[in-house]
Amino acid sequence: MRKITLLLILLSSSTFSQKKSLELFIKSGVSHSTQQADYNPISHIRPFNKGIQGCFINLGLEKRLSPKISLTFGCQFLEKGFKVTDKYYYSYTENKDEEYQYRLNYLEAPLCINYQTNGRSKLLFGIVPSYLIHENYRYRYKTVLNTYITPTMVDYYHSNPYSDAFDRLNKWDCSASIGLNYKVYEKIYFEGTIQKGFVRIDKWKEDDLNYNFSFLLGLKYNLN
Repeated sequence: MRKITLLLILLSSSTFSQKKSLELFIKSGVSHSTQQADYNPISHIRPFNKGIQGCFINLGLEKRLSPKISLTFGCQFLEKGFKVTDKYYYSYTENKDEEYQYRLNYLEAPLCINYQTNGRSKLLFGIVPSYLIHENYRYRYKTVLNTYITPTMVDYYHSNPYSDAFDRLNKWDCSASIGLNYKVYEKIYFEGTIQKGFVRIDKWKEDDLNYNFSFLLGLKYNLN
């Protein structure tokens, strides 16, 4: 009887440890996305004011492989893209500012290896396959009139979002990611990551649309 009781205790403790080694989490936050001209991960990045701000949400699982190493995988929604601004001077009294925005909505499947550096911090290294589910092309401009009576008069014109009908963009992308995870509270973590795309998203191969580049900042919450 004592042996059977001991065996049941060992089995229950083993089952409990297996459940704790697999954690369900949700992660959400803000993003800043822009474009790069080539494969180099640190050069030819568009300036900060040429990017767009968006949001992301991620639902996933974390599997502990060892005391210091774990694996995360899940499903993520992320808005990427960039913008281009131009200024035209027609005369001394009139000029025009134009802005083009590409907003690209991706559904992603991030796979990441986490390395525990100390009790609170983890280094994140991963790969992120992405599929483009929707794209918006937005155009707006403003006309500035400088007159003697009214020093500055600005008229804004906003176009409706326009989905590209020419099948210009590649649907699939694949990115490398690197980041840092920091434990804030019992089940709450602060996380920052950088994603660098390796698939040229423009089928026409023009200068504006090249490789996705995104910064993500958010909070992760363990659900179990």
